[in-house]
Amino acid sequence: MERQTAPTCVRIERSPEYRGKQGLEYFAGVCAQTTGSQKLCLHLVTIPPLARAKPHLHESHERAVYLLSGEAGRWYGEHLREHMWLHVGDFLYIPANMPHLPYNASDSVPCVGVIARDCLFVGHASACPGERSSPSAFDSHRRTRGPAGQALSMSHQLP
Repeated sequence: MERQTAPTCVRIERSPEYRGKQGLEYFAGVCAQTTGSQKLCLHLVTIPPLARAKPHLHESHERAVYLLSGEAGRWYGEHLREHMWLHVGDFLYIPANMPHLPYNASDSVPCVGVIARDCLFVGHASACPGERSSPSAFDSHRRTRGPAGQALSMSHQLP
């Protein structure tokens, strides 16, 4: 018979980052693999200069971001028509099933953020980031103009 241990506090030392499904660099902080957490994930994400994620959404769970450094652009919503900028110290809430595409328009400064999410959905303990991201059929929505018709630079263009 396997003996169960009581939950305890766990310190996670900084370890090497890994590349997630979205093509961004992650540091796995609090998750099932590092702490045994069943309902909470907390990670760092780095968007290198002039990099961006793939268009995606997170099925069945909410997500929050706190920007530590740099500046991040984000396309979001139906057909990724909406846009916003995040600055150092900004918080962002992303509801479940919200299509989005974050990017870093800087050619020299990495963008670093803390990502928090719930993990209260069927068949999934708090796995490392990106494991439940769903690349979607956004490829058919390529464009080089913003919602107001403004031309977008290469770093702002949707994939």
